[in-house]
Amino acid sequence: MNFVQPAGISSNLTWKEKRIYLQTEFALRPKPRITTTVSCEGQVIHKTEELWEGGLRREEDKKKLEGLIRKQHKQVRLLVRNKGEEILASHMTKPLPKFWQEICKIDGIENIFAFDKEGKLLYQERENKDSERIKENVIATIQLANFLSQVSKLGTLNKSTIQTSHFKLILFQRRDNFFVVHLNEEKEAQEVIPRIEAVLN
Repeated sequence: MNFVQPAGISSNLTWKEKRIYLQTEFALRPKPRITTTVSCEGQVIHKTEELWEGGLRREEDKKKLEGLIRKQHKQVRLLVRNKGEEILASHMTKPLPKFWQEICKIDGIENIFAFDKEGKLLYQERENKDSERIKENVIATIQLANFLSQVSKLGTLNKSTIQTSHFKLILFQRRDNFFVVHLNEEKEAQEVIPRIEAVLN
């Protein structure tokens, strides 16, 4: 029986007028693990990880993983409620890269996201109704690109455009991170890419 990805969990809560988002999911690479990412105002402010050393093929494995995902999500929510001030104070002062601020000024850009090389969200410019769906699609794309770079001779992914029936995205890599630009419906990627490259060069 092939591996079936266990369902992740997303939720949000308000702590002293700040909206905090939590996402718990299972990932295979670089090692099988359950991770809960906590973000606020586009920045990751806390991350909890637990390695998984069990099986990956049986239906029982999937059910056990989903139970652990729920458990970790609940524990992290409780942690944020109890130690929200401490967590926020230690992470919300990190300045955004200068080029990030310049890209945000480009006409036609709805949002911009940053992910590490494993596909974990680092921060984003704003939270809106499309954010979760975009993050899910981008994470899957980064994981696929990493897989292909390991098993083929295609090399690493440096830049890509992703257009679905719902979104127009530009994905590019800078150092060890991936940055994703979400365009509005009227803007075409070929109009924006030269302006992004001008900022990065």
